[in-house]
Amino acid sequence: MTDFSNHDERRAWLEKQSREICVAMANRAAMRVFPMAVLPTKAKDAQRLDLTGATKWALLISAVAAYSATAEIKASASAASVASASASASALASASAASVTSVASAAAFSASAAASAVASTAASAVATAASAASDAAAIDQGTTAPELLALPLWPDENPLLEDWQKTRKILESDAVDQSFWINWYERFLHGQPQNWEMLQEIALTVKKDDWEKGSAHVNGMIADIQAKYLRKSTPLAEKVEINPLTNRLHIVPERMSQKTLYQNALEKVRDDMDYFRDGGFKNAHSALENVFTRILDRTFEKYRNSPQRVHDDFVLARNRILRLIEAGELADDDEVRDFMQVLETGALDIRGAIKAVDAAVGIRERKRWQELSDAQRVRIENANEEVAKASDPDMAEEIRTDVSDALDKELVDSDGNTDPIAIDAQHRTSSRLPRAYQALKKNGKKAAVGVGGGYSIGEIALGVTELFGLFGL
Repeated sequence: MTDFSNHDERRAWLEKQSREICVAMANRAAMRVFPMAVLPTKAKDAQRLDLTGATKWALLISAVAAYSATAEIKASASAASVASASASASALASASAASVTSVASAAAFSASAAASAVASTAASAVATAASAASDAAAIDQGTTAPELLALPLWPDENPLLEDWQKTRKILESDAVDQSFWINWYERFLHGQPQNWEMLQEIALTVKKDDWEKGSAHVNGMIADIQAKYLRKSTPLAEKVEINPLTNRLHIVPERMSQKTLYQNALEKVRDDMDYFRDGGFKNAHSALENVFTRILDRTFEKYRNSPQRVHDDFVLARNRILRLIEAGELADDDEVRDFMQVLETGALDIRGAIKAVDAAVGIRERKRWQELSDAQRVRIENANEEVAKASDPDMAEEIRTDVSDALDKELVDSDGNTDPIAIDAQHRTSSRLPRAYQALKKNGKKAAVGVGGGYSIGEIALGVTELFGLFGL
């Protein structure tokens, strides 16, 4: 095993490695001491945070360069460099924001020989030498640069854990939202999966000129990219667009390839509902009346032309009936079972007729809404309220109802199981928020002028970032 405390051994080992390995080693060394780059020193806090922006950018680019180096990434990394590649070991050990930035950004665009020098400098710091040796041992066992980047930063106990906890509080208290960067760093810290395709797009999209416009501007650019990836992960059989008649957001259902099949499913459920109603809801079936009035009547009155919502309500009604049977409040007879089968078949027919509905149903259990902090809940709620302000009345009502159900803690039982009402509302919220954000950004200041006043695109962007974090994208 290479003695990384020895300059000659360390340098000799690194000079045998590929450029990507050297960049990954330098990036991980700088990432380990990043928390210390944010902590206040004798310098003013504002100056410290100014340097932190460049540091985060350099760390992100150098990680992407190690994962998948391209000519474009090398060019971006070169632009990110704010200091020479000769940052000293003592400078990195003290972890000033400038020195961490120097190591990360210089490594990203250096040729192999220069990259090994940067990696050697980074690895020599007292705080990172042992972990760099652990990285080297993994590489000697065949670990590639991308695989190395997927490992926790510290193989054993994190000696800078307290510094990171302090750093996180500083970032959380910043006037500009830092949640993307906090989540991004903690994924590296703990070896959790990263969305490398998205990180590469961020690295190529955000330029030096953008950072000079401030963190709020950069966060908006990142939110644009996050919204695109969030849309891919939250399919829904509808579009959110600007209504040309009102200049406000509205929902446009997905076009149906098998409209007749969809209409037949609706009519079959309606016919069976009429059968029970005509019978006066005899005592054994009286509990069905509540399911009809609270779920299915609403479906036919308000959402008949929205196949996604009809599907969700059919499934919801079927599950409600099953619960009533299990609780002994509804007769478990052939008539009730036949109606449950009609609902289930109807939902399956809709999924078969409209592929976007099928895709949406398939990914609903990925979300981790129960883990949201109170602050995150407030951001999501505020973001949806801003969308509601920019929407037509019907969509605004749906947005407000869904976010209320999505965040309702009473819809989670003592075992942590989430009520289907909340699950469906959470999925619609996750899907509609990024779509609304993109529609409003595309339309610019033309949207939502007039009734209800304006809206805050910044608040909506914060909500997109919080939802993005739920999916581990």
